[in-house]
Amino acid sequence: MTNICKLLGGKEENGVCDVGGFPTFIDTDDWYGETSVPEQIKSGDAIILNASPDDAKKFFPPNVAFKKEDPDTLFEYYYEDSIDTLMTRIKDKKPINPPFLIGCINIRNKRTGYNQTWFDGHEGRHRIEAARRAGCEKIPIILIRNERCGDGIRREDKDG
Repeated sequence: MTNICKLLGGKEENGVCDVGGFPTFIDTDDWYGETSVPEQIKSGDAIILNASPDDAKKFFPPNVAFKKEDPDTLFEYYYEDSIDTLMTRIKDKKPINPPFLIGCINIRNKRTGYNQTWFDGHEGRHRIEAARRAGCEKIPIILIRNERCGDGIRREDKDG
């Protein structure tokens, strides 16, 4: 069991880690079931960002569909029943997993010489929208290294 509330920038209240109004689990044993997310957080291979829900939403691609009445127009949609369930959990201070992105961060492009960041997997768009509607000030986002990125996430201090 690893207490990560402090790493998330949260504070413990009644067995829950509160990060700007967003309730999440205090220790990594309760996170995400059978995944490597807790191990990546403990080893430093994951980056934790705290952002407002509006800023967090910018990282996540929207659910989009074409309108039946106007097939040339895309619109963003959410599953409202999921949003309602998540909003209730947030307001009742019941912990939920933070959203996460899987990708490559600050990887040097040998051709251009610039560092690039891209994400090819994500989970949590509805959690972010529910946090926004519930009035959370901040939400933690976990950036997870994709194995295809070579040695993974490179922070500026590591890059040299």
